[in-house]
Amino acid sequence: MKTYRITAIKRKAERIKEGHLYIEDCIALASEWNEAEDKATFTDEAVSEIKGTWEPRRKRHKPCKNCGGL
Repeated sequence: MKTYRITAIKRKAERIKEGHLYIEDCIALASEWNEAEDKATFTDEAVSEIKGTWEPRRKRHKPCKNCGGL
């Protein structure tokens, strides 16, 4: 079991394109979702499913003269 802060989950949802769907998935997969305590608990399997679905896909970035590849 892993525990995360709900505020951190909501901040991540703001950063990704379909954040409302991310929050819905988190709520559905959470073993416990307690906004009063700002705590969400997930099983290891649920964490793996969320990460597999919502981890950002890395794009290969072709370095340009100005950014140096960052």
